Amino acid sequence: RGGGGEVRRFKLDLTTGETTCTGWPDNCFDEPKINPKVDGARHRYSYGVIDDHGMLRLTKQDHDTHEVFKWEEQDISRELPWQPVFVPEPYSESEDAGVLLSFVRDQPTGNNFCVVIDTETFKERARIHLPEGHHIPLHGHGTWMQGQF
Repeated sequence: RGGGGEVRRFKLDLTTGETTCTGWPDNCFDEPKINPKVDGARHRYSYGVIDDHGMLRLTKQDHDTHEVFKWEEQDISRELPWQPVFVPEPYSESEDAGVLLSFVRDQPTGNNFCVVIDTETFKERARIHLPEGHHIPLHGHGTWMQGQF
């Protein structure tokens, strides 16, 4: 099995102090993200990267049904995604309303693009190609912050 962590859900009963842990067997998952609107609360969906037969893939994971949705438009033989960022839809109450952003490297050419994935359907909405030769380091970290700076 490739690198990455296992998906586990911990529950802490604040009244009794009892802790329970449930796992998701055979699910190697890395760089997890959730909608920041549900930080610290129960959530249904996580987004991240899995090792799919030696290749990295972006996924949406449903913790209630244990379904795993993959970025199907990816050319898995050459495109390497990393460190997704969840951008919530501003006025929606739906946990999975928003987009997932991830830089992707085209391995043979070394060129990069940013993929925009609809988090409800997990379908690709756009690709933003960076100028040829513009280098983005692999496994760079990012986050989404609401507001203007």
